[in-house]
Order: sequence, then structure tokens, then C-alpha cells
Amino acid sequence: MRRLAFVAIAAAAGCGGGDAPPVCTGGWHVCTGQIRDADGRAVILRGINVSGGNKSAPYLASADEADLARLRDDWGMNAVRWVMPWAAVEPTEGAYDDAYLDAVRQRLDWAAAHGLLVISTCTRTSTARASASTARRAGPATRPATRRSGRASRGR
Repeated sequence: MRRLAFVAIAAAAGCGGGDAPPVCTGGWHVCTGQIRDADGRAVILRGINVSGGNKSAPYLASADEADLARLRDDWGMNAVRWVMPWAAVEPTEGAYDDAYLDAVRQRLDWAAAHGLLVISTCTRTSTARASASTARRAGPATRPATRRSGRASRGR
């Protein structure tokens, strides 16, 4: 009986040793390959892109507060993707569009009020806004990528 108790204690002592697991707390972050909330819980995002109308002037999607509420309440989404083209933020070099930024802030507040996490992407579009000054900052021109025909190569 003593031998059995010793073996059980030795086996228990051998379990769970080694390095402690990482502490996954402190704001939204990535830990052990997962997106985590402030409490360290892994989060599964179920989202949708609401920015189709954001890619061209006036750079604001037609979704209103009721649409965002419906995404959460009826569709079960918990995240939305929001695209902010730099052409909307800074329509002319050095001048920021405060009215646009205020409208974006309003939409982000709507999303937060309905429990939606917003994943924001600020993009540089390939519209007329890509000016000569932008090209100068980018450096020397490079050869543009070409599209493939889509046909499989036969190795000839």
C-alpha cells in the first residue's frame, strides 16, 4: 500500500511541470496565435465588410445605425470591416477633411453601441489621387506586374 501511495505521489508531481503558460491578458491582443479580449479569452470573429461604398466618393457606405444593429441582432455578426481611403482623409495634400472624419466617428460609435468590433483598414487607392508628388515619394518607377492568361502551362 505504501508503494502504491508513493507511485501516485511521484506521478502527480511529474504532471504539469515545465514552463508556465503565457499570460494572455491586457487589452485586445494576439496570444498563442489567437485574437484575445482584455480578459484573455480567445475571440471568434463573425463579420462582414460594410465598406463597399467607401471606395469611391463620397467615401461613406450607405449603412446607417439600423443596418449595423440588424447585423448584430438578426445576423449574429460581432465584427465589421471598415475601409478608410486616404483620399477621403486627406483630399488635398496637407488638408484633412474633418467633416469626413466626424462622419466616420459617428459610424464607429454606432457600431460600438451595437456591440460590433470594427476592423479598420486605411488604404491608398489607385484613383486620380495618386498624384505626381506621391509618385516622387515612392521612388523610381518599377516595371508593372503583368496578368497571366489563366491557361495552364504545358511545359513546351
